[in-house]
Amino acid sequence: MLFNSFEFICLLLITFFLYYLPAIQKWQVFILIAAGIVFYGFFNPYLLLLLFASASISYAFTYLVIHNKGNKKKLFATIGVAINLGVLLFFKYSGFFADLFLSSDNVMRNFLVSIPLPIGISFYTFHGISLLVDAYRNDESQRWVPTFNYRNSILYTLFFPQLVAGPILRAKYFIPQIVSKQFNQINWVFCFRHLLIGYFLKMVIADNLKEQTAYFSEDYLITSMSSITNIILLIGYACQIFADFAGYSYIARGLAGLFGYTIILNFNYPYIAKSFATFWRRWNIALSQFMHQYLYIPLGGNKKGLWFTYRNIFITMALAGFWHGAALGYLIWGIYHALFLMLERPFRAIKLTIAGGMIKRLAVFFIVVFGWVFFVFPEPERLLLFFQAVQFNWQLPLHYAPIYFTCLYSLPILAFHIYGWWKENGKQPSPVFKQVVFAIMLFMIIVNSGSAGSFIYFQF
Repeated sequence: MLFNSFEFICLLLITFFLYYLPAIQKWQVFILIAAGIVFYGFFNPYLLLLLFASASISYAFTYLVIHNKGNKKKLFATIGVAINLGVLLFFKYSGFFADLFLSSDNVMRNFLVSIPLPIGISFYTFHGISLLVDAYRNDESQRWVPTFNYRNSILYTLFFPQLVAGPILRAKYFIPQIVSKQFNQINWVFCFRHLLIGYFLKMVIADNLKEQTAYFSEDYLITSMSSITNIILLIGYACQIFADFAGYSYIARGLAGLFGYTIILNFNYPYIAKSFATFWRRWNIALSQFMHQYLYIPLGGNKKGLWFTYRNIFITMALAGFWHGAALGYLIWGIYHALFLMLERPFRAIKLTIAGGMIKRLAVFFIVVFGWVFFVFPEPERLLLFFQAVQFNWQLPLHYAPIYFTCLYSLPILAFHIYGWWKENGKQPSPVFKQVVFAIMLFMIIVNSGSAGSFIYFQF
């Protein structure tokens, strides 16, 4: 069920009405759970069985972690995390490894390759891991642990605004919010602005750009387009994936606010980052924090010297890349970012002039944009095809239509990040200017939305 579908609007209105109905206000949590069931089951009702099995297993082992001490506590946490990872590995990666190591006529290989990828599995299994690890650590910020119950655990997994594409919510921040909500507590301005920005980014920018980057889906189009056309379309894809994923995250924040919940800001103008470390503090912030807290720090972080730090960066980023999908390109993408994170680390303390800072921002941007090629072409054969087209097609005529529309729909992403840069430098446009911009976005949603398409991160 897409956020911009008629079915979702109906679900949202019904859920919102029932949620704040005074006569049944005590059932708010169950209303949200029911909405999550309908929302997720709309894709494939049978996958609800896997979702509930995963959520129930995570709850059971979290309960055992909470009510045990010492070695038993650690044992149950380890088993719970291992089961979550096992489920993720089986459904997401078994086909990849079977295809890699088994012959094409092998029965087991054909069975594993045919297993469909359950939508959102990466996100709800990571929620299960967060639940277990946060309960195991049980520090002062986690006062929810003694009152933890199955109802809260299921809502944490089934909270529909971010269920299938994040952002990843840490248990220690979400579960304490599960209290009775009041209609008069809604921050309408916050919700409206986030929903408007999110729908604009998705429906006007991402859905129109996908019509241009669709040229990448056919090999003969890649080889017949000029080098400049291919490069501009790659920049367009960088804008598309930002608009698509950030759009989802903005919508999720706005929807959560309507029901009295606060979720993390997942994108903070990432394309104006002046270092790769800063980029990862701005792009998919929830995943970055998750990998930092639950992988990089347990590996030792930067506490054991430079070479161990580099090892930990490499492992963390490689796994972060492979988390995105069972293809070699995603793994290379993670390693690609790891290498630049390591290369820049000795020079982080160097202070630059304003001009130097701008040059560095541009360098980071174009290196990040180039890295998206591993997302567009996760298979090595098609990646090589693209590189060959860029290398040898400089003399071919330009394809003016895709270039024009790619530049047109990428401009708002440029303006969005310029606004972010102004904010960081203490500058703010007038309230009237902001209202005009919001009015323009609303008008564009109405008159210039692209054909509806699923969010890119649904596949992860």
